[in-house]
Amino acid sequence: MSLRSRFSTFIQGLTASRVMVTDSSGNPASIANQAANTVLAGPATGAAANPAFRAMVTADLPSIDHGGLSGLADNDHPHYQLRCGISARTATFSYAAGVFTATYVSDYDAWTNGVKWTITNTRTVNIDTNYTLYYVYFDIDGVMKASTSEWDLLGNTAPFALVFRVSASVAAMGDERHVPDRNRGLHAWAHESIGCRYDTLHGGLTGTFGATTFSISQGDVWDEDLLHSIVGAKTTCRRWSRSSIAAMTFVDGATVLYSLNGTNIQYDAAGTLTDCGANKYVCHYVFTTNDVTVPIYSLIGQAQHTNLVDAQNEATPVFTGLTTVEWKLLYKVIYRNTGSPPTYVGAQDYRSVSGVPTTFTPTAHASLSGLDVDDHTQYLLVAGTRAVTGDIDFNASYQCHDLQAPAANGEAIRATTKITEVLLESATDLKHTQGTDTQFITKALLTEQGDIIYASAASTPAALPHGNAGEVLTSGGNAANPSWAAAGGHAQQHALDSTVDHSVGSLVGALPLFTDATPTKLITKSIADARIALGFGADTKCRAHASAAQDNLSGWVQIVFGTEDYDIGGNFASNIFTAPVNGYYLISGSVGFVGGTAGGRLGAEILPSGGASGSFFWGTVGADGVGGVVFLDLRYLTAAQTVQILGIAVGNTTTDIEPTQVFIAVNLLSI
Repeated sequence: MSLRSRFSTFIQGLTASRVMVTDSSGNPASIANQAANTVLAGPATGAAANPAFRAMVTADLPSIDHGGLSGLADNDHPHYQLRCGISARTATFSYAAGVFTATYVSDYDAWTNGVKWTITNTRTVNIDTNYTLYYVYFDIDGVMKASTSEWDLLGNTAPFALVFRVSASVAAMGDERHVPDRNRGLHAWAHESIGCRYDTLHGGLTGTFGATTFSISQGDVWDEDLLHSIVGAKTTCRRWSRSSIAAMTFVDGATVLYSLNGTNIQYDAAGTLTDCGANKYVCHYVFTTNDVTVPIYSLIGQAQHTNLVDAQNEATPVFTGLTTVEWKLLYKVIYRNTGSPPTYVGAQDYRSVSGVPTTFTPTAHASLSGLDVDDHTQYLLVAGTRAVTGDIDFNASYQCHDLQAPAANGEAIRATTKITEVLLESATDLKHTQGTDTQFITKALLTEQGDIIYASAASTPAALPHGNAGEVLTSGGNAANPSWAAAGGHAQQHALDSTVDHSVGSLVGALPLFTDATPTKLITKSIADARIALGFGADTKCRAHASAAQDNLSGWVQIVFGTEDYDIGGNFASNIFTAPVNGYYLISGSVGFVGGTAGGRLGAEILPSGGASGSFFWGTVGADGVGGVVFLDLRYLTAAQTVQILGIAVGNTTTDIEPTQVFIAVNLLSI
């Protein structure tokens, strides 16, 4: 029988439960159906043999390289986060002829969209436009690119560097090579809300400042997951200012924080460096950054100030065309324009403060820096090295006078003529010179506590020993010596009922005060009048609180204080305090907010009238939507100047004022 005939006969004999095979002689045969999950194969181990149905073993499976599979770039693993970032900061940065270069040192990986691109060579991108910030990154195809649009930290590209071009040959380069396995959501949040932070655990970055030098010690800052270490003390900086309203520029290799034009320091007047007026104050802001070549920056202040307090309260400077999240403010340094070099006044330390706070209001004079600096030229020095150039009038302009003996018994010693010269010769001598006549009053005249010096004759000092308890000093008239006398006649002369009226501790009546050069004329004064005469001011104080909510804040709004707790002096009305006299006023209180977005920014401002700078205070909304701002400031107000309180919930118009947490208190401390 032919093979064709045998095969045809075999096919006709098959049933649905069999498959066709051949035997070792090539003749058709059949095998019955087998159980599931078995394969027709040779033996699992050993020499070759006829195939049979059996279970699969590991040796039956081929070895497949995962990296050789197709579709590796597909996002078909939804439980994984796609890696984006740079594995190692081995490449070095440089800039020349308008080209940014990442010079190859050793292999590193650029992860984009979950795909690893191993970089084995030098990469470059063009930086084309002056005074422009460029964002350098690897795209999803592993190609280095530069853009003037900010990268999306939640996107699938890998940030690499920030490049700010000033010219074809000058640029600032910041390191942005964040690691691939970082939490990008957390990175974006920290970038927008926290920014660069000082490493408080290890310290450092301590500033030392003077009129002609500065130094910042080594230390660390963190740009989210990226550590920037400042190695060694830094004594040069990039000094930034605005080149116009819309752009920034810098000077490289500056050894001082300020810009000097001849003998005048300069400030940034809307993009133009302008000479300061004589004795004006200018702020300078010292930052550490992610800059790979010059990490210390100085930003020139954008105003000049007549007094130190205004400089300390200077508004936040404006940055145009720059992202400064990677800049960490270290110090605000204040100089005074007193010539070349200028006078270093002091520095405020902001290393441990988040963000860019530029307003500082000390609550105590002792907390100011530079207290040992002689910057109050209107005052005498303890060392006696500053000459007095005018009269000192204790009546109107603190002018000092000679003392004339009283004309009659019971009169006071009166001042009539000027003292022409008073000099300290030694620790024990007071020298009085008038013309060519010189006399010394020495401590030798004063032998016991209570002794009094007087003139026994022209230019002849003498001492009157202390009197007895209860006695009073009386005059014997012209050309007569003073003496002690019993208090009775004195009390009777002043028509007082008893000497107890002279005791401030147990005052039962009005306090008698002299009001002019005739001591026999007395006028009854109240305690409030006495306070004013002594320079403390009238008893002025007030407190008020809110009695109703203010809903859906939009921008800065005036805070409404519906209820007065007390108002001594009647100076608070319609949510506004009006200063009754020139003086120093302590202003404190709080503003509470509800209904805000967690992490939102809250603010309060103490706003004086007359164009004076306000004092700003900030807080944040908690996770429960509640937040508050406490304010406290010591302000000098002139008579009739007013103060009101403003509040704001930044970017949230659904926030309300919580009245139970709103109050203001004002107290006149001195005039």
